[in-house]
Amino acid sequence: MDSPESDRRGTQAPSRPLDYWLRPWQFHVLVGYYLVLLSGGTIISATVLLWRSQPVMTRAIVGGVSCGTAANAAYYIRRVYKNAIQGRLQFFEASTARIAGTFLYLASRPLIAALLSTAAVVGLLVGLVTVSTSAPSVREGFVYSAILACFAVGYSAGAVLDRLDAGTYVSPETVQNALGIGKRPRDV
Repeated sequence: MDSPESDRRGTQAPSRPLDYWLRPWQFHVLVGYYLVLLSGGTIISATVLLWRSQPVMTRAIVGGVSCGTAANAAYYIRRVYKNAIQGRLQFFEASTARIAGTFLYLASRPLIAALLSTAAVVGLLVGLVTVSTSAPSVREGFVYSAILACFAVGYSAGAVLDRLDAGTYVSPETVQNALGIGKRPRDV
């Protein structure tokens, strides 16, 4: 067996590409699901830009979440069809648990992207409040910033989750050292 090679980010790449195990009907359901999310999210995001009668924050959240979900659906449509073209989409060659796990994995990613997109909008607002010297007024440009940030968050949600799954555990000692509490690391 070949040893895993490091990818650009310095993490270990798998020695074998990821396979998706699905039943044919699940494949069709996922493709339809992604296409509905992609087209619905795109239409809602475009509508929000023209929807001037609602408050800016409502438009930012609705537009950001729908755009992030659409971007994630686009990413996973691409990922599923690439795996199908490359022969890494397996039909009926795995246990029921593996098939169910694959389906749940692929179906839940856009929902997680929606959650991360909501967090991105809140993060933008917190950043705005933090840097503002007076009471911040959220203007029209905030909607555009939120939608743009949520597109990036939605498209890269899989990479964010992979990083979190890879073990980004922060020990209490690390937090204490960062805050200047307790023992400090030795100078090198």
